[in-house]
Amino acid sequence: MAKKTPFSQIDTEVKKFLRKDLPRIVGKMAVDEFRENFRRQGFRNNGVTPWKEVKRRDPQSSWYGFQYKGERRASVSLVKDRKTGKMVRAKKQRKLNFSRAATKRGILIGPGADLMNSIRVVESSPVRIAVGSDLPHAGVHNEGGTIRIFGKKKVKVARRQFIGESKELLEELEKTMLERIDRIVDSAISRQ
Repeated sequence: MAKKTPFSQIDTEVKKFLRKDLPRIVGKMAVDEFRENFRRQGFRNNGVTPWKEVKRRDPQSSWYGFQYKGERRASVSLVKDRKTGKMVRAKKQRKLNFSRAATKRGILIGPGADLMNSIRVVESSPVRIAVGSDLPHAGVHNEGGTIRIFGKKKVKVARRQFIGESKELLEELEKTMLERIDRIVDSAISRQ
């Protein structure tokens, strides 16, 4: 039996790395990068593009502090009008579905960070890695679009991209891949 040359060993190990290890490494790096966009509050591609501010953090907006809790007003506060003596609706009503935490919470980060945590590798093969989310509202947040609030009013949702092609991610992937291949080559040479 002929002895394997260093070149054939390197070729075998690099092919094995590209087929088995690289898809797993690329998938993990991509998922980590896209989840990090939620912490950055913007999408990183040639620098960070910040997301548009949300109305629930704007004190001038009627949506300020809104967090859906399913509350319904059971009764209305009434006060006696000083001039007429009649009972009238109080100007200051308890605000339903209000959460002080919602005024400070990050954009697209709900109480459980469901959208961020739903990002995962959806397809993995030696030639293709696909990262995505299985939540139905992920696409409209990532691409922008129109939705119905509570099944009634149509509202335009601003694009707040968190998954997509990123120059920085591609550079990091290339650097990692070349480092691993260099290690394979160095290891094969040192065994000779």
